[in-house]
Amino acid sequence: MNLEDLDNDELISLYPKLLKELKRREIIRTNNLIGELGEFIAAS
Repeated sequence: MNLEDLDNDELISLYPKLLKELKRREIIRTNNLIGELGEFIAAS
């Protein structure tokens, strides 16, 4: 998927889908994406 090909609305609509998938994979637990990714990377 090339993100540059998406219009603004399509790009924005990816955010909740991304959060849902990251939660499913147990990479994050909350919607605090930056903090959760930091914790995940530090723990890895």
